[in-house]
Amino acid sequence: MAANPSTPIDVLDAMLQRKAVRLNRVSWLAAANPSLPAERWPEVQHLLGEAWLADYQSCMFWPFMLAHPDCPERRLVRNAISSNWRHRLMVAINPSTPDETLRQLTQEGVRPVRTAARRTLAAKARALDDTTNHETTSKETTR
Repeated sequence: MAANPSTPIDVLDAMLQRKAVRLNRVSWLAAANPSLPAERWPEVQHLLGEAWLADYQSCMFWPFMLAHPDCPERRLVRNAISSNWRHRLMVAINPSTPDETLRQLTQEGVRPVRTAARRTLAAKARALDDTTNHETTSKETTR
């Protein structure tokens, strides 16, 4: 249920909010669910906090580090072509993934990866538009 893209957002929230399960597989899968809106990713990463960093060397959880905004770009690019679709999904979720890599992932054969890459690109475009609109408005106001 946590990994199912059709799981309602409120159910994913409930999975993420349970303190007793913050570090279990359900929490990680809910955090990686492509149905979770992109604007929620920073909050989720903050919620899981140190777990994102502490479990880097863990065989079970290290792929989730690929979704962390501080993940090195070279690691993101390298894992965008991983044979494991879950690694590619984490790269597609990461807002720090280069746009060209995200565009390549929109052509992915695995639907959750394609969807996540499209959402991440859209969120980055909205953020850029917001910044541009804010700068334009500021310039007009000072005239």
